[in-house]
Amino acid sequence: MRNRNIISSSLLVCILMATLNVQAQQNEIGVAVYGGLGTLKFDGSNVLDGGNGGLSVDYLLRLDENWGVQVGVNWGYYQIKIDKNNFKGSYLTRDNEAENFEFRYNINRFTETLKGSNFAIPLSLRYETSFRSKTNYYLQGGFKYSFYSKVSSDITANQLRTSGYFAYSDAELFTPNFMGFGEFDQLKEDKKLKLKQGVSMLGEFGIIQTLANDQALYFGIYIDYDLANPQKNPSRIVNYNAEGLQRLNLQSIIEQEQQEKHRLRMFAVGLKLRYAFGL
Repeated sequence: MRNRNIISSSLLVCILMATLNVQAQQNEIGVAVYGGLGTLKFDGSNVLDGGNGGLSVDYLLRLDENWGVQVGVNWGYYQIKIDKNNFKGSYLTRDNEAENFEFRYNINRFTETLKGSNFAIPLSLRYETSFRSKTNYYLQGGFKYSFYSKVSSDITANQLRTSGYFAYSDAELFTPNFMGFGEFDQLKEDKKLKLKQGVSMLGEFGIIQTLANDQALYFGIYIDYDLANPQKNPSRIVNYNAEGLQRLNLQSIIEQEQQEKHRLRMFAVGLKLRYAFGL
């Protein structure tokens, strides 16, 4: 019984010391601005062809001298431009007489600009060095849950060539234009698309410059990686309509899944400046 009391007392002392140690650390409130480059994750997208940026407010709960948990809220914007030459695609569909055929298209130059904003809640684990100097370093990683507004999509297809291959007659039709087959100088499409909520993986590292009165400036590089799988190479950029006067219309890169809401699948990297003060 005595040994149990000693063990219980020791555990209680350890818990109290750990609690006091956490309370002794200087928790922080921070505000930050960030901005950088971004792109969509789909087959063939290998350049950072857009921009992103925003503002954030966060709270850092220190676990000890080096470790802490950070939670916050972000407001961000993005603008991504996709520019591709010789964009080809094909898929099976039906004409106005319910005949099956393969619709084929070739776009000399395809461009799309996506613009939108989002509200996000990031949660991450942070590690900071403690060199007892005015300059230290930090590294953190975690996840972000984002709520997206509607995205604005402006699409242009220049010098579009289309045809229809009918397997039952082994014939490929390049005319007439009113049926959607032939050459078209330019097609344009402007639309608003709904986006699904998304989860991203966050990473950040940089330098901490300590100021007077428990204040600090953080200069860092951030990475934001959408956890959704990359979109396969889009095959339905030009949509064929069997009915109606307008046989052809354009679809966004992100519309390929034919659903009411779409995934953005964005990758972003940039610079972040954070000001923090202790509590």
